[in-house]
Amino acid sequence: EAQECPSGDVDTKLAALNAEVRYHLRRKDGETAYNKAKSALAVAQADPEGNRLREAGLSVARALYSLKRYEESSEAFLTAVENSNAKTVSFPSEGYEAIIWVTRIGKPEKALEYLRRLRAVPHMNYSNIARTWEFEARTYNAQGKVGETKKLFERIVSDSEFLERGNVAEMVVTAAKLHKNLEPHGFKGIFDFYDKVLADPGRYNLSGGALQKVLNAYGSQAQRSMDPARMDYVWNLAKKLGMPFPEDCALGWMRRHYEELEAFPLDEKDIKIPTSIADFGVDANRKIVHAKDF
Repeated sequence: EAQECPSGDVDTKLAALNAEVRYHLRRKDGETAYNKAKSALAVAQADPEGNRLREAGLSVARALYSLKRYEESSEAFLTAVENSNAKTVSFPSEGYEAIIWVTRIGKPEKALEYLRRLRAVPHMNYSNIARTWEFEARTYNAQGKVGETKKLFERIVSDSEFLERGNVAEMVVTAAKLHKNLEPHGFKGIFDFYDKVLADPGRYNLSGGALQKVLNAYGSQAQRSMDPARMDYVWNLAKKLGMPFPEDCALGWMRRHYEELEAFPLDEKDIKIPTSIADFGVDANRKIVHAKDF
């Protein structure tokens, strides 16, 4: 009704159309959502005041993403944010996923082009810019260019603007995970990256809660590696940096289990394998066995 009302203003009609797009997307009806989104975009193009083009463009992009038309979806997401006149521009998470799908369908260079274009959008939220580097690394990894991933993160975590404005701890944790691909079937790439950063936390503007976040992530990876020596190393490193892990944390629990295993196995002569009920202290000749008897 809002769309058909002759006296309805443009914003009301757009809101109604965009709401319909969301309705059909929730019901997995991508085609209908796309048709409604195109109608919304046509309304916005006829009167592009404010952020109408951005909102309608995002509806088109989301509908295309639901239809697995990833290259068109990426283009639509980028065009939508390029049409934004907000003081600080944000890029939706679905947009990044559309771009990474462009890599998955065999067009990594196109995906990298989209990421460079996104970084060039005026007034782009800095956290969004930082996130493009994560997706650039994922694109390199998908191509097997793991060396490019390593060089990218070395450049990022040494960039003075990023150290001042970015979420360094989050980037370090993200970078470390992506370094796993640098060494197949193991954690060496991850551990080497953490060791490099934590050798001089001040250089990377890491202190307080940010440093604790990086240490927690390193400890978690050490625990997953099931390597007692690495777990001990991280445990002692945290103490050295003045941020010891609590004894009851997961890493502490795992270390205690390994310490207990040091007493195992028993000497073979001390191992007794039960062969009958008598080995449990129960009289095998009794017909009735009571719990109180043992």
